[in-house]
Amino acid sequence: MRVKSIVIDGFKSYAHRKALDDLSPHFNAITGLNGSGKSNIFDAVCFVMGITNLKRVRAEDPRELIFRAGTTGVHAARVTIEFINDDPRTAPPGYSCEEYPIITVGRQIRLGGKQQFFLNNTVSMQSKVKRFFESISLNVDNPHFMVLQGTVHKLIGMRSQDILSLIEEAVGTKAFDHRRRTAENLIRSKEKKMEEIDNNIETQIGPMLRAMKADQDEYERFVQMSESIEEKRRFRIAFEYEEQRQRLESATERRAAVERDVVVSKEQLKLLPASEDASTRRLMELQKSLVTPAEAVISLHEEESLLKKQLARDEAHVEGAEKALRLLEENFHKLEKEKEKQAARNRTVCVQKGTTRSTYGTSSCGEGKRCQIEAFPTVANLRGAGGHVRLVVRRGTC
Repeated sequence: MRVKSIVIDGFKSYAHRKALDDLSPHFNAITGLNGSGKSNIFDAVCFVMGITNLKRVRAEDPRELIFRAGTTGVHAARVTIEFINDDPRTAPPGYSCEEYPIITVGRQIRLGGKQQFFLNNTVSMQSKVKRFFESISLNVDNPHFMVLQGTVHKLIGMRSQDILSLIEEAVGTKAFDHRRRTAENLIRSKEKKMEEIDNNIETQIGPMLRAMKADQDEYERFVQMSESIEEKRRFRIAFEYEEQRQRLESATERRAAVERDVVVSKEQLKLLPASEDASTRRLMELQKSLVTPAEAVISLHEEESLLKKQLARDEAHVEGAEKALRLLEENFHKLEKEKEKQAARNRTVCVQKGTTRSTYGTSSCGEGKRCQIEAFPTVANLRGAGGHVRLVVRRGTC
């Protein structure tokens, strides 16, 4: 990147606009007679590059930078430098040769000290303009940035260490050292501040955070309980709503049924007089026919009493017959035993012709003779009502 032109307007001895155009790529010095304005051009270059020490441009007050301090109607001083950006090796970062073939830097100062910086014809900050020049190793604050008149004799008498320092300042390494030291100091101060912050976090903020964590946990539990309560409340409301809805439907159905019953009752009420007359007539008929059933009931009671008495007599007869039967069975068993004994003694059986009787056993009469005992049982209607048991016992002839 190299200087293409310098435009000066109202700066020091240049009352009107003066342009130094089409400067050679090898331009590196200005020569001329005393009082021709050589030094003012160098001062203009330092001015536009952001110099802050006015003594470097041979001025004590900002008004001295304006032509005749603004007493001749010139109230501002402006200097603009155009750079040709055609070498990618020296191009400033962010300003490519293709996108920015020409880079313009300007500075303007007015009476009262108000000033502005311009970068590519756009108002910019002084720090931005300064960083722009530092990016291409131009430090306007370097006292040896520009070799002024009379400086050559001073350089000849310098010591080697001073020359080395001058070269470092000229190439811009001093600025980086200063920036490095500034950055290191800033880092140390920030580290100290960080230690203080860590200490505050550990001693003050830590307990607060733990307390806040406990409060957060408590709040989360509160939120969960609130959500649970709200859910249950909604469920209860929904349940009550459904229950009331069912009750309403049931009440509506009952009301409809009652209304139907009312309608039916009204219809029946209309028919009630005719039904009442019919019921009255029926009641009279029943009252008239009530005598005959009463007599029939009396007759039935009498008949029931007679039947009960007859039943009692029949039961007594049956009981007597059962006793006689048991007695007969006992006698029969006795006769069987006697028969067996007699058969064992006599081994004879008497059978009479022409008779249809059964000989159950033999016995002896008073005269010592054997006799036959015949039993003819006749049982008729043994267990019927009014039944009788007849037992006929005939002794045989001796």
